[in-house]
Amino acid sequence: MPDATETALMRLRNSTHRDNCAPLVQLDESRPMPIRASHLPHYVERTVLQKLRATPGLPAVHLMPAGPKTLSKMVEKTWIAPLAGSPVRYRITPEGEAALKAEIPMPRSAQARAR
Repeated sequence: MPDATETALMRLRNSTHRDNCAPLVQLDESRPMPIRASHLPHYVERTVLQKLRATPGLPAVHLMPAGPKTLSKMVEKTWIAPLAGSPVRYRITPEGEAALKAEIPMPRSAQARAR
């Protein structure tokens, strides 16, 4: 006889059970997600900027989860720069400081909830 966990797993595997369940989140496809402005860092970029603000000269391996592509894009945006004489160590630039301090716009519905 299956225990409660096995019974629950069997129910999840049953397609008729899944078909009868309502979705957890209703997406409003009439309102697409707004595109993030390129001058605002996303969460991985913000993590890198915060780490470099706290400890300038960190090597790339300490800036995870940012990979080589993210770091090269941040260099292109002039938010970070390689340290002189070391292409794998980075420092935050004044533009990076400004990007980190930039106000993140909130949708009107979120602003109403914050009040």
